[in-house]
Amino acid sequence: MLRIPSGARLVVPAGAVSANVTFRVTQVAGSILAYDFEPHGITFAVPLTLEQPINGTNFGRFTNPTIQGAYFKDVKQLNHATGKAIVDEFRPTLLSIDKKWIRFSIDHFSGYIVAMD
Repeated sequence: MLRIPSGARLVVPAGAVSANVTFRVTQVAGSILAYDFEPHGITFAVPLTLEQPINGTNFGRFTNPTIQGAYFKDVKQLNHATGKAIVDEFRPTLLSIDKKWIRFSIDHFSGYIVAMD
């Protein structure tokens, strides 16, 4: 398991990679909860899991929002001025019963965000 400074955790299950790999996770600067995962392009035989606390976000101010993990190819798809992003793929996401964290799977590395609609 890799702990990310924002409080997120990246869970790497046995069998996800077939050789030693050094993972790098960088939180993207700005108003959007986004990460750049490296090495870009690596895929996993068994998906990894990102667990992200959502305390400190504006999630609680919305009535019945849908919160999801989403993949983006390039940080240029993030608009910090508007708080919006163009995403390439949404990931099935679990919101905890206490609404304090989310969990979604990652089967390849690039960029991921926590998104609401």
